[in-house]
Amino acid sequence: MDKKLLILALVLFVIPIAYGVQVNSSTEIYTFNVENCSTNISTIGCSPADVRFECDITPYAYIDFTQFRINDTDYTTSRSNENFYYVWHKGFTSADTDEYIAFDRGKIRDIGGGDALFFPNISVHLICDACNYNITTDPCLINNTRIVHYVGDGSPNCSSHNETEACDYCVVDWAINSTCLDNNTEFRQYEDSNACFGITGLFEDSCDNSFIDCDTWKPCDFLSDDMNCDFDINPLINLVGNKIYWKCSIANNPADYNCVSYVKQNGSIIQTSPQQKTFSSGIIPKEQESREYFTATNGLIQPYFTTENLKTNITYVFGVECSSPNGSMTTEQYITPMYRNLDDVAYRTIWVKDNLGYIIGGIMFLIVLIAVILLVVRK
Repeated sequence: MDKKLLILALVLFVIPIAYGVQVNSSTEIYTFNVENCSTNISTIGCSPADVRFECDITPYAYIDFTQFRINDTDYTTSRSNENFYYVWHKGFTSADTDEYIAFDRGKIRDIGGGDALFFPNISVHLICDACNYNITTDPCLINNTRIVHYVGDGSPNCSSHNETEACDYCVVDWAINSTCLDNNTEFRQYEDSNACFGITGLFEDSCDNSFIDCDTWKPCDFLSDDMNCDFDINPLINLVGNKIYWKCSIANNPADYNCVSYVKQNGSIIQTSPQQKTFSSGIIPKEQESREYFTATNGLIQPYFTTENLKTNITYVFGVECSSPNGSMTTEQYITPMYRNLDDVAYRTIWVKDNLGYIIGGIMFLIVLIAVILLVVRK
């Protein structure tokens, strides 16, 4: 290396890059002074290295946080009084490299929520004449790390060394292990089929690391609502029995969907439709059931429910489920059937109440008419 370049490199290493700059916060409340921006090293090679980028910023009492942009990535800094710094780690470089690690922008967030930017334009020269390493890797340990062994080829500046790298000892496989209750709340729980947290005890394998609602009560939708259906929440049914009809529509190639309807009570299915009863051939025909489906035609479905196992003034969950090779969809609703007979009696009672005067007058007229007829017959 040329002696002048060597001397210049030593000077850059010993004397930090320093300058002063004034930055105004976007809130126009605080003004910060940025100076003494520097690094602890000017050149790095193939081996792993830690580079400390730092700046003195005052007054630091009004700073919420700062970020240094290093190689196009923003890192939140640490602080010691007015000195803000970030230690950037470079792992082992295995290929020939000649580039610069640039600290080209900083951001200050003041306590009023304003942002201020400064541009130090500091860089570290990464130059690596890679050697030929024989690399072997140890098994992943329970703490999610493993040792990588780099055995040099014996050439100059190609010394053997070890690196610790991250790995995954146990791969989590989460699934929801709770259901929505009929009051539209759920105590949300998740289950890892591999039980990694119980094995490693690491936070990164815990439920709280993957989800924000572990073991918490949250609102949910107990009933599914994937289709548009027209229905009566208080359908009238006969004492002997009849059918309750819905009209539903779906999209996404509905001609490929086959559907069934069902009724649930307390979470259990008490009825499914359609039902088709046929009779076997023979001297004494035997009744038997043949299951079939409602088929969507041009996006329309006309499912029905029978009155089997239904009682009046009891709320059930009526549902329609349709499936196709692409998946399934479900719609459910709370339905409370009413007996038609009782409804008719109620309307008749109201009619009698509204026409009671006419009824009494009519009865009295009939009594008088009968009395007159009897007197005429006796004479």
